[in-house]
Amino acid sequence: FRPSWDGATPVQMLKARELVDNRKVVHHWMLYTMERTSLEEGAIRGDPESQFNADPVFGLHYVLGGVPGASQIELPDDVGLRMEPSGNLAFSLEIHYFNGGDAAEQDGTAVEICVTTKKRPNEAAAHWLGTTSLELPAHAHTDIFATCRPTNLTGPAHIVALTPHMHRMAVHSKAVINRPSGETLTLHDAPYDFTEQRLYPMNTTVSPGETVTVTCSYQNDTDQPILYGESRVNEMCYLTLWAWPAGSISNNSPVGLVLAV
Repeated sequence: FRPSWDGATPVQMLKARELVDNRKVVHHWMLYTMERTSLEEGAIRGDPESQFNADPVFGLHYVLGGVPGASQIELPDDVGLRMEPSGNLAFSLEIHYFNGGDAAEQDGTAVEICVTTKKRPNEAAAHWLGTTSLELPAHAHTDIFATCRPTNLTGPAHIVALTPHMHRMAVHSKAVINRPSGETLTLHDAPYDFTEQRLYPMNTTVSPGETVTVTCSYQNDTDQPILYGESRVNEMCYLTLWAWPAGSISNNSPVGLVLAV
């Protein structure tokens, strides 16, 4: 869908409010900005991966996500969330459903956003950490590690929130900042539940010379190895950090902001 303002006008997002319709089946949502040469307003696409292959999306940028009822990101008064400028700006709202029943369900979930043209002096963005290289042997506990070594840091990166993202085999998530002195600072260390993918507000920094290590822990009790994939029967190992300056926690990976060892 297209914005209600001139898409070429630079703006920042200040807050978002989820309008969840059917809490029974909505698992989580993800909001992207994008530039599309042809846009069918209000189109509903049930198979995003194949649709993207058939109708390429240019400049797809993750902005924000959430789960029904969870806390939303709260930005300091001098920080706005980046909205990529574009003369053909559009939004894509991706909703992941998990229907544990037998009956078909209907949903009309939406997300309301507040933006401003009076840009704040500091601009935050989502930074993806983790790895797509994972294999979970059958009947085993497995820890997957991924370390981001930022190359864009010229000063402190200020982290305002984080959220881990894994699937049904996941049991624990952890993230630590590694100091050059050998000391570590724990950002996050908690059990993980597929049904409870919360956003964790925080106020800390990553400085030049420091790295961030993500640990994803799984218990695969099935008879088959589990590999990376989009489906809930596969697995993921991601941690999203919202931080400013935008783009500061990046190792210039060729796969964008998916930062792996």
